[in-house]
Amino acid sequence: VRKHHDRVEAYGDVDELNSFIGAAASFLKDTELPSMLAEIQKDLFSVGAQLADPGFKNQSSAKFQIRKERIEALENAIDSFETELPALRQFILAGGGHAGALLHVARTVCRRAERRVVSLSEKVEVNPIVIE
Repeated sequence: VRKHHDRVEAYGDVDELNSFIGAAASFLKDTELPSMLAEIQKDLFSVGAQLADPGFKNQSSAKFQIRKERIEALENAIDSFETELPALRQFILAGGGHAGALLHVARTVCRRAERRVVSLSEKVEVNPIVIE
């Protein structure tokens, strides 16, 4: 597979996202959030493995499967965080210290990775759970 192939671009963006999340976590002193981010990083390794395996049916890829329950847990965590925040009435400037700034970068890299994975899925078969 060529370095500029859509598949490589997709899992490269996922890898970049993983790196920014790790960098942000290194600045956090909170006890809950770093462990949550570490679990997300593990999920991202699984996503990268799924994207790197064109058939995603390789026997070794079974250990990299993301379960539906994991996605539901992430969605519940997002809902919980949103209830703690005031309603957004304007755009938020990126910043808020090292961790906050890096999480903003991670958010934008995540959006790019999402676009790449969806684009890839329009050309080749991608495990549907990765897009979910």
